[in-house]
Amino acid sequence: MHLLCPLEISIEREFAERWCPGPWTSGGCAAPDICADYEESPTADLTVHTHVVGHWSAVDQGVWLARRLLRGGGHASTLGSSKGGPT
Repeated sequence: MHLLCPLEISIEREFAERWCPGPWTSGGCAAPDICADYEESPTADLTVHTHVVGHWSAVDQGVWLARRLLRGGGHASTLGSSKGGPT
């Protein structure tokens, strides 16, 4: 399962969740340590664009993929893009 989103959103999410977890953080926040030089998997069984689908939709698709692979259904498709995918 390959989760994708634009770099700007990834940095924003990383900063909010990992580097500034709450009001107890003292002295400000450190900069996120994200590797922007990332190569996408050309053979992912499922690709979910997390900036397009909701969190629970991504979870549902992960469960769908796991069930499909357990049944021997082979490769899935891309979600959150124009290619469509399972519903």
